[in-house]
Amino acid sequence: MEAISERPLTRRRTLRGLGGAGAVGALWLTGCATAPTTSAQQTASSAAASSASPVAETGIKDLAVGEDPVVRTSMTTAWLKPGQGRGWTDEPVIKADARPDQWLSRMDVAQQRGLLGRTDTQAALGSRVTVRELSGDWVKVSFLDQAAPNDHGHQTSWVPRAHVVRDLGFLSAQTADGAQVVRVTADSTGVFDGEGMEQTLVVVPFDTRLPLLEQGEKASKILLPNEREGWIASADVAVGQPALGTVEQVFETARSFDGTPYLWGGISPFGIDCSGFTYTVLRSHGILLPRDAGPQLNHSGLPKVSADDLTPGDLLFYSLVPGGEKIRHVALYLGKGHGIHAPFVGRPVCIETLQEINIKRDYAGAVRPRYAEA
Repeated sequence: MEAISERPLTRRRTLRGLGGAGAVGALWLTGCATAPTTSAQQTASSAAASSASPVAETGIKDLAVGEDPVVRTSMTTAWLKPGQGRGWTDEPVIKADARPDQWLSRMDVAQQRGLLGRTDTQAALGSRVTVRELSGDWVKVSFLDQAAPNDHGHQTSWVPRAHVVRDLGFLSAQTADGAQVVRVTADSTGVFDGEGMEQTLVVVPFDTRLPLLEQGEKASKILLPNEREGWIASADVAVGQPALGTVEQVFETARSFDGTPYLWGGISPFGIDCSGFTYTVLRSHGILLPRDAGPQLNHSGLPKVSADDLTPGDLLFYSLVPGGEKIRHVALYLGKGHGIHAPFVGRPVCIETLQEINIKRDYAGAVRPRYAEA
């Protein structure tokens, strides 16, 4: 993982209601020194570091079928077949140290549409996968936090082999009893190479989750794959796994994606598709759905509700043709006849009336996630 220095890091906005917010851009202009920690913080940091210490074999091991490596780059993009990248256009997400934040700017609308039938999903730095097949510079993996109704039980597709690493120490830190994690609550933020936060190692998107080593007032020390450590702005992360969110908190996060560009297979503010939107927003509030729209309707285990009994927070689904069973789209119902969704290539996340969302008259049903009481 090489240091990044070619341009300032920017964010469109801060995602609210998730326990963290901050202006990351300022770090590139002035740097950010870590304030002295209190004795209570030092105690907490020591406990976190202790719990994150490897409890089993450590070190970098060769990839092998059936083993569980982790994503080692900012975000990996998964492809339905190996080697489907289109040269310069897809180079930002094919190269070893992927830059998904630079990808969409290289594509016109036709090239974005060309991703249909090529890409499948994405996964952020530190995400666990299981190796299914190795083929040259590519590896077929199952994404362990993206459920799917297939033989593996998880979304399964191809990523560049350089994007994953079998780091046993990192895996131990993720799974140790009492291990602490940080979750990115900003659109994106930088991970820096030292406490002075002057050189950026990697840009990570919303809801990236990494083991916490030390918690500070202004910056926190985290563990990275490939036996590396980094520092991240404490204002841009929350500590711990997400608690079950209220419907109001989910709406706040969903609305913060308003204007996010559509990207087939996307799951972040760098670019997102319809089911990636509902998957990511609800996951950030402790509600884990299958990755794709059809399974979200038919394999999520959530209760189905009728069209005349909708309540705010329900997920609305649409088929390929009126009355069809194959699901093509999902939206989040906000109430009062409006929903928020990622419409299609060329149209960003937006709030529309249900009549506008259902323009093809292909409404196919709804399910009701369980939210925390307000």
